[in-house]
Amino acid sequence: DQGVKTIQVIRDASQKRKHHTVHPEPIDGQFDLVRDLFMPPVQDMSHVFKYGYVSHTNQRGLYKLDLANMRYVRSIDLAPYNCVPRSMQFSALYGLVMVECEEAITGRATGQLVMDALTDSVVSQKPELLGKPYVAPNSRTVVTIDRGLEGVTLVVQQITDNGLKFMFDVKTTLNISDVTFYPSQTTHGYDLYASAVDKEDILFLNL
Repeated sequence: DQGVKTIQVIRDASQKRKHHTVHPEPIDGQFDLVRDLFMPPVQDMSHVFKYGYVSHTNQRGLYKLDLANMRYVRSIDLAPYNCVPRSMQFSALYGLVMVECEEAITGRATGQLVMDALTDSVVSQKPELLGKPYVAPNSRTVVTIDRGLEGVTLVVQQITDNGLKFMFDVKTTLNISDVTFYPSQTTHGYDLYASAVDKEDILFLNL
């Protein structure tokens, strides 16, 4: 099995003092193998996410973690969507969470879910949309990197109060290794830059 037994947290790690580790309290008293911890990043907007999510090895679901009290507050069943979370991205604008899914055991990609961060309910499922999502710092755009046999497709979606709206996609033969967002020179939004593994070329997207 992959994973560690539990999560250890050091509060105020940047301060010069004697530190103690804190272990989150499980919901049912059972400590399963932790596969991943998904933490919301700091974004342009003043909104602060109060919760993170924890996935357990080969479990199709998530555990919601209160970041202030370090307690699991809810379990989220994703079995109906055949989803073991592979990666997650957070949008502060409308409180949405994008989940990249895979199958248990095989690791086969099973698409993308969009969750409401307040209710933890799944608001949409796109089994055909494969790849890792990236959210712009202003929370207005999500770009999914779909790696196929014939190249890479960058799928751009707008984040709205009704969920995600498809804008456009771009196909490239570049073997993309990483993406980053940078403030646009012409608009109040962000542009995307993608680097390649084996070339010095940079892919630029005006979002």
